[in-house]
Amino acid sequence: ICGGYQMLGRRILDPGHVESADAEIAGLGLLDVETTFAGEKRTVRVEGELTGVALGPTGTALRGYEIHMGRTQRTGQTGSLVRLRTADGPVHEDGAASRRGTVCGCYVHGLFDHPALRTAFLNDLRAAAGLPLHGPDAGAAAAGAVTADLDRLADHVQEHLDMAALDEIIGAPS
Repeated sequence: ICGGYQMLGRRILDPGHVESADAEIAGLGLLDVETTFAGEKRTVRVEGELTGVALGPTGTALRGYEIHMGRTQRTGQTGSLVRLRTADGPVHEDGAASRRGTVCGCYVHGLFDHPALRTAFLNDLRAAAGLPLHGPDAGAAAAGAVTADLDRLADHVQEHLDMAALDEIIGAPS
């Protein structure tokens, strides 16, 4: 995701020295992509679906956000990983995957927050390893367990945190 995706490519160009004193650095070369850093950061909420080259079946829905300085271009015959749309922009394709789909990346933060997508991705890994697949509700059950854990943590903090002392420390108005 994001910077990791950029590093998986062939090279990263920074002609304006936005992120580095180096104008060009070699990437890991695992994806046929090249990133060029731009002067302005892209921050946008996106929604869309998988293209089917990796992570799960074509059309698997996703939502997330992008926050990055780089503009990454696919080269050669590299296919996109996701098809995205923003509230005010046209549909565009993002990300890339290796030919066999074993290495992939994109700019979408929050990609694995979606139970169906996460289950599809993990089932692809399980199938490749010869393990039994999880049912379609496995991701939702895991998400429910995380929510329950977070609720317990919030209850504990609420019970034991001295808000008056915290307000005094941070100088909050009374």
